[in-house]
Amino acid sequence: MVINITSILKSNNTIEVAVKKNFTLVPVNKIRLYEDGKVITSLRCASKTESNSTFIYSFKLDVEIKVGHYYEIADELNEFTPLDITVLAKDPSFEKKYRYDGKLGAIYSKEETIFRVFSPLAHQGSVKLVSKDGKISYAPLSKIEGGVLEAVVKEDLEGYGYIYILNICGELVQAVDPYAKSVNANSRMGFVVDEKKLDAIPYNYEYLKPWKKWNQSVIYELDVRDMTS
Repeated sequence: MVINITSILKSNNTIEVAVKKNFTLVPVNKIRLYEDGKVITSLRCASKTESNSTFIYSFKLDVEIKVGHYYEIADELNEFTPLDITVLAKDPSFEKKYRYDGKLGAIYSKEETIFRVFSPLAHQGSVKLVSKDGKISYAPLSKIEGGVLEAVVKEDLEGYGYIYILNICGELVQAVDPYAKSVNANSRMGFVVDEKKLDAIPYNYEYLKPWKKWNQSVIYELDVRDMTS
């Protein structure tokens, strides 16, 4: 798919719109900014630059862009383009404002399973569920506090496969649950498991020899972020 127009939030007060020259030579003098499908402001071009292939237009914002909402711009030819707001995640206040200390992942009981995923930039999403016999269903995710999305499914889902489908800045992203207790080959899908059954598995720690020299350890799998942090 060829993308001819892109729009990016460059800072809290600047939107940059890039238009391929082979798509149109009509200048983008004015845009409308939409939030969750409604116009919230109109902006005029503040400056224009160009590269060999692209015109780049800069617009000064007069409204606040908020995490967890869907933004798009429309030009004078009514071309609609999603606005990439991922720069907000680089703001020093982001991690203080968006955090969740509760339990995440697929929280199972025989009566229901609660799915929770931390994704502040997603404005909507769903859980794709795959039953043991391959039947597919979907459960919508709703926003709760701290940038978390949640779905509650009132049935026994033990052994079901699942994957998250999130809409982030107009792009549908499929993601395996980073908090999954079980995954299939190559981690393509998470699975709902009964943690009580996991806890009942003997780990035989008493038979493991203590590590005396870390530099002689053999590590089979390692999460880089957890180890380096």
